[in-house]
Amino acid sequence: LVADMYYNKKASKAEIVSALNLSRPTINKLLEAAEETGVVKIYVSSPIGRNYFEEEIRLEKKYGLREVIITDSVTSHDAQLDTCSLVASKYLQRVLRENDVVGLGMGLSISKMIALSKPEHHFSRLTIVPLVGGLSNVNYEIHNNYLCEQMAHIFGGSSMALYAPARVDRLQTKEELLKDNSIRNVLEMVSYMRVAIISIGSMDEGYTISKEQYFSDEKIKSDLASHNMCGEICLRCYDIHGDTSHFQYNENVVGVELEQLRNIPIVIGIASEAHRRDAILGAIAGGYINTLVTDINCARTL
Repeated sequence: LVADMYYNKKASKAEIVSALNLSRPTINKLLEAAEETGVVKIYVSSPIGRNYFEEEIRLEKKYGLREVIITDSVTSHDAQLDTCSLVASKYLQRVLRENDVVGLGMGLSISKMIALSKPEHHFSRLTIVPLVGGLSNVNYEIHNNYLCEQMAHIFGGSSMALYAPARVDRLQTKEELLKDNSIRNVLEMVSYMRVAIISIGSMDEGYTISKEQYFSDEKIKSDLASHNMCGEICLRCYDIHGDTSHFQYNENVVGVELEQLRNIPIVIGIASEAHRRDAILGAIAGGYINTLVTDINCARTL
C-alpha cells in the first residue's frame, strides 16, 4: 500500500504519514523493503526526446526557469506542433499529483496535447479548469469546456465548465457576467491550482482561429503594433517585457488575469518555432510561465 501510494499515486511521504498514521522512519523502511524484495523495481534509461540537456540547463539558468524541455526541430509546422504537444503531455504526466487542480489554456497546442495523450497512470481526483472563456463559432471539439472535459476523461478526475465567451465587446457585459456565481466560482479556482498549461502565441504569426475572431479588426491591429505587443496567452496580449497594461482590449477578456498565473507553482508554456522568441521572452519577463516546452531552433534563438 505504501509503495503504491508513493510511486503510483505520487503521494508525498507526509501525505502517507497522515493517511496511514505511520511515522516517517517506518515509511522509509517500508519503501526500502519494497525495493529489496522486488515489489518496486527502478530502472534508469535514456529518456526519448531529451537530447538537449546542456541547452535546457543553460536556458533554465539564464532565465530562472523551473524546467525547460527541448524537442527536435522539424520542417513541417503541423509536425512541430505535434512533437511539442506530445512532449508537453509526457511532462504533464510526470508532474501531476492526485487532487491537483489544473488550469487549461486555449489554442491548437492544447488541443493537440490532449488528443495525443496516453497517460500510463489514471488519476481519480484531478479537477480540470478552463483559464478563459470559450471561442465562438468554432468546432465544439476545440472549445475550452470540451477540452477540459476530454482531459478529465483521459487523465482522470472531473472538469469544470466556464459558460462565458472568451471576450466581449463591452466591459459592462463582462461585469454582468462576473456577477454570475457559476462563472465567478470557476475563475476563483485559480487560487487552488498547482499546475497550469498554456499555449504562447506570437502576434506576428499567420492565421489562427483566435486571431481571425479577435485581432483582425484594423483598429485592434493598429493598437497591437503601436504598443509593440508581441505575445498572447489566453487572448491577453503583452510586450517583450511582459507588460499587459498598454493594450486596452485585455480588459474585455473573460478569464484568469495573467498576473494570477504567477502564483501557480507549475505553469507550462508550449511555444515552438523561432518566430515566437519575443513572445516567449515576454511570457518569462512577466512571470507568466516557469516551465517551457520548445524546439531546439527556437531554444537557440533564446
